Amino acid sequence: MNTDRLKYFVDSAELKSFSAAASKHYISQTAISKQIHTLEQELNSQLFKIENNKIQLTNAGRFFYSKAKLILNDLSVAVAQTEQLSQTESQTLRIGFTTSFESITAAKILMPFQQVHPDISLFPVQQTYQQGREGLSNQTLDIVFAIDYGIATYWMIPLFRWRLLKKGEMILGINSTHHLAQKTFLDGQELTDETIGFYNFDGTTPAPFGMVTNAQRDGYVIEHTRRYDRLEELLLNVSLNNCITFVPEGFDYANYPNIVYRHIKNTSHLYQIGVFVNKQNNNPAVKQFVRAFESVYHQNWQSE
Repeated sequence: MNTDRLKYFVDSAELKSFSAAASKHYISQTAISKQIHTLEQELNSQLFKIENNKIQLTNAGRFFYSKAKLILNDLSVAVAQTEQLSQTESQTLRIGFTTSFESITAAKILMPFQQVHPDISLFPVQQTYQQGREGLSNQTLDIVFAIDYGIATYWMIPLFRWRLLKKGEMILGINSTHHLAQKTFLDGQELTDETIGFYNFDGTTPAPFGMVTNAQRDGYVIEHTRRYDRLEELLLNVSLNNCITFVPEGFDYANYPNIVYRHIKNTSHLYQIGVFVNKQNNNPAVKQFVRAFESVYHQNWQSE
């Protein structure tokens, strides 16, 4: 699967015409049709149907369209940031994060740093957990803000230094009409038959790190999970009572007034957010960041 094929599919869907999409890309309609057919074979799914001599997306096509748009948008942002990074002559910090919870926490750290060090360019990029750890190891990333759901060993390796920024319990977000919402505190065993939604744009992740393990530690099993690419998509589905979800306490979810939040009794579902650097990274901007962090927060950096 290549990006051109995705562009042909997206444009055909938006223009509702293979011919119009072909004209936009200065290729023949036959070429567009062949590319769409190849894409359908790759996905083993029919993406379009013909109704009243017009092409329409199937249910599978509508779903894939939303994902393809995200992929192409993310690619466009990555290309623009790469070009910007290659053209700057100032010191740079390449910053990794995975979820919006890290980005919110990172902003509180990075914005004051940027004000004090306007000569250092900051380039944040959203990546998977594995990409973040690999990027920090091979120094394609200088700093990583990472959330851990109770399995600290995932990030605790000798090559890294880190500082804890925020920690707390994972609480349950539930539609206010859901029967579990009527309770003040929940028992973990009550979650066994529930669909637990979670937010992670990494499509290879079956469940958040630690969630299933923590449930087992507390004596119950999470059997039904559903992944969403964006936090907004997850919370909307909770709001519509399609699932319930774990979210970190201490963040603002006020945009969804019909979602209530409940603690679990004696839970092992905890989280912590830390900032990580590579000990062997000699980037002068990293050293300035470490010194600035220590001077402001009066905390030394830890190893494993």
